[in-house]
Amino acid sequence: MNDIDINLYYNRYRLEALERVLHSQGKSIEDAVYPMLDSLYEQLVPAVERGDIENRIAAENAQAAAEAEAARRFGVVHLHQGEDDFYLIANEQKDLYSMAGLYRRHLQPNIGMVPLWDLTGQFHKADRVFQSDYLRLCRAMPDDHRITALMELDFDSGTISVCDNRENSWTTYSLKDVSTAIFKAERKSGLSSAVRQRIFNEALQDKAIATVHQDAELEDGEGISEDEDPEEAEEPEPVMQM
Repeated sequence: MNDIDINLYYNRYRLEALERVLHSQGKSIEDAVYPMLDSLYEQLVPAVERGDIENRIAAENAQAAAEAEAARRFGVVHLHQGEDDFYLIANEQKDLYSMAGLYRRHLQPNIGMVPLWDLTGQFHKADRVFQSDYLRLCRAMPDDHRITALMELDFDSGTISVCDNRENSWTTYSLKDVSTAIFKAERKSGLSSAVRQRIFNEALQDKAIATVHQDAELEDGEGISEDEDPEEAEEPEPVMQM
């Protein structure tokens, strides 16, 4: 954008009176001045030159928009529960860590309490898309570097599947394990983001569900350590049926 500031000197008393009147009309100085500048521009600048200028402005705006889109990074999300499915382009949930934080703070407390549609409102700066768009983005991920992660949250099975690489390989975790991992990563203050990410990754080490049609076996006799999530420890962990 090639907009520039224009500094004008004007008598303070006149300006204050003008601002008071415009304010009573729900307007500002800018609201009144911009149309006058446009009118002056059209009156004084020849039509041919105006056409060239407008074409130049349009071309520069299109280039700026293309560069901004190329620099954009986002996650692609699929939410499933019962017969409902929603697909999102999430500009804030770009990886498993950020998704885990959203899940623990805003999604987990409301699952089963509100319709799935209402949960999509917890994704700020996100756009809903059709299933066909979601599938297209999934196929495009290896070559589209705007896409940082594909994430599928299945609230029926209590799992999240993530693809965050260019080989399109998916890793599935239980949502409970992911919630516990983000608890461990964020329970202490003063840690750097790199340290929190390391704690998160370590908490999920060996927690991946290897195959789709295999039960996840639990080990008996495990106590609750000081690093374990007290909220998650209140009830026994169910056997995951995949």
